[in-house]
Amino acid sequence: SVDPVQLADAVALAEKLPSQQGIFRTHNLTTWMMADTTWINPEMLAKCRETNLRKEDYRLWHVGEPCIQTAEELRPFALGVDLASTQDLASVCWLTMAYRDGQEHWFAWGKHYSPENTVSASPTAKMKMWAQRGIITAHHGYVNDYDKIQQDILDQQRRYLGYEVVKNENGFKIALCAHDRFQAEHLRQNLVKAGVTSVPVPMQAPVLSPAMDLLASWILTGRFHYQYEDEVMTWAFSNVVCHRDRNENLFPNKASEDRKIDPVVALILAVKASMAEGGSLMRPNTSAVIPSYIMPDGRIMEACAKDPQTGSYLKQISGPLETPKAEGSVQHDI
Repeated sequence: SVDPVQLADAVALAEKLPSQQGIFRTHNLTTWMMADTTWINPEMLAKCRETNLRKEDYRLWHVGEPCIQTAEELRPFALGVDLASTQDLASVCWLTMAYRDGQEHWFAWGKHYSPENTVSASPTAKMKMWAQRGIITAHHGYVNDYDKIQQDILDQQRRYLGYEVVKNENGFKIALCAHDRFQAEHLRQNLVKAGVTSVPVPMQAPVLSPAMDLLASWILTGRFHYQYEDEVMTWAFSNVVCHRDRNENLFPNKASEDRKIDPVVALILAVKASMAEGGSLMRPNTSAVIPSYIMPDGRIMEACAKDPQTGSYLKQISGPLETPKAEGSVQHDI
């Protein structure tokens, strides 16, 4: 027998999420579907576009979020990097989590690159307009400049070098970077040298499908947000098609060769990175141990945010040790 309530719920989900229609037909209409369909309903995606969404506003945890007492702790970001072909569109996606009304919401910022010659020869007229407006960074010549893409990432990273020295004081904390193995080994090595944990992700359905399902759940529940101005990301979402295979896994495909999906692939990789260690890397550290140091004079110092007056990353929590005087002794000034 068929539960009419469960059937109605399945219909509603298939209407919201086109990629779910194959499962509905297979399980409820005994029709096996192998054709690709649009992944995300454009009307649902439109609700995710947010104006004036600035990454800088999410650099630190906000007072009032769980376990956050002061606005001094850096918020972690997960990165997804899809370099694709040297002559094609490439994308880097920054993803982080923040709390709204007590719920986890996820925020993404994309940065997109393409060679100038690829832009000028593209059958997509909007590519030229996006390059002119700076939504796509056009690299000179026929190939992408991977060194510049790498530098764009490192220029935004806040890195503690030791001995109270910080590189890029106003930068961001990168918790983890996930990337396609293709073309990215040089990038991975340099990110690791800069202190960024960087992991290659096999571009296979069983690997990407959980991240796609998680991202889709955020979109359906209104908990995913990206820049309204990022028209390249919106266009890439409209180009993604997929279907459930026999193991009910998804994999992002292009609707056609000229309809690029690299920005969405970078986003999916960032979501995959955010899932590491059960997502704990992206949440406030509820069991943080604050480092403390005993100085030569006996003072006890504790790590803290940078003091704007002294420039120090240490604060004193106990005074210097006092040497007890021996009974009946006389202290002489030297």
